Amino acid sequence: NAEYMGEKRSKQSMQIEEVLDEEESFSFHPLPVAQFKTLENKTFTESLLKWGLFPQLAMFKFRFDQNFSKFQVDSFMQDFFNDPEVRATISNSLSLGRVSKVKYSELSSSALSLDLFDRIESSGITSSTGYIKKCYEEIYEGITVSDKLREMLLMPESEHADLFSAEERKELLFHIFKRIALGGPISQYEDIINDYFEVTKCLYKDLVSVSKDSNSGQLKVTTHAYEIEDVEADGGKLFATESPNNFAYVTVDPFRRNATFLYFKWTSFW
Repeated sequence: NAEYMGEKRSKQSMQIEEVLDEEESFSFHPLPVAQFKTLENKTFTESLLKWGLFPQLAMFKFRFDQNFSKFQVDSFMQDFFNDPEVRATISNSLSLGRVSKVKYSELSSSALSLDLFDRIESSGITSSTGYIKKCYEEIYEGITVSDKLREMLLMPESEHADLFSAEERKELLFHIFKRIALGGPISQYEDIINDYFEVTKCLYKDLVSVSKDSNSGQLKVTTHAYEIEDVEADGGKLFATESPNNFAYVTVDPFRRNATFLYFKWTSFW
C-alpha cells in the first residue's frame, strides 16, 4: 500500500512537471507601435534626434498567451527572442540566429514620480533653474564627459558618484534617465536638465503599467523590468559594437499579458 502511494505521488509529480513544462512555452503577437506616446510626440522625437538616439531607438509591444511567473523568466526570454512573430517584427533593428541563452538583470520598477531625482539639484549638479553645471572635459569609455551630470552617471571617481545608491541605480526609471542623458554616438547635450526629465517621464510611462492596490488603495507599478545584457545565439549579436551607449530592455505586464522591448544599438558615424 505504501508502495502504491509512492507510485501515485511520483506520477502526480511527473504530471505537475509536465504541466509546468507546457506553461513555460510562450507565444507572442505584435501590437501596434502607435501605443508609444514618446514616439508620437514630435517635440520628443526631435529631442531624441538631437541627442543621437533617433531614429535608431526602437520600441515594440507584444501580447503573449500564457500566464507569466517570475520563476519562468529564463524560458520567457528565450521564447521571446526565438518567437517567429517577434523575430519578424524586430528584424530591421535586431537579427539573431537561434537563441540558446539570454543574459539579463532584473530591475526595480517601483517609481511613481520623478522625485528620485530631486537630489540632483540639492547636490549642486544643477542650479535652481535646471542649468547643468560644467566640469573639465574628459573621455570616459568613449563618451565625452563635460558636465557634472554625466560625470555622476558614468564616473566612479566623481564627487557625486554616491548620490544614488546601488539599489536606486537598479531602478528602471534611473536606467531610462541615464540612457536619455547620455544619448547616442553624436549627441548635442542639453544645458537645462528639464528636457531630459520630460522625455524620461514619457518613455517610462510607455514601458510600465500602473494599477490601484485593492487593499491599500495606493497606486503601484505592476510591471516587471529586465535589462538584456547579452544573448547566446547561433548567428548575430545583441550589439554589433561594444559601447556603453547600447541598451536593451524587456518589460512584462503579467496582468495585461504584454511585453515591451526597448532597443538601441550604437552605430559609428565615422
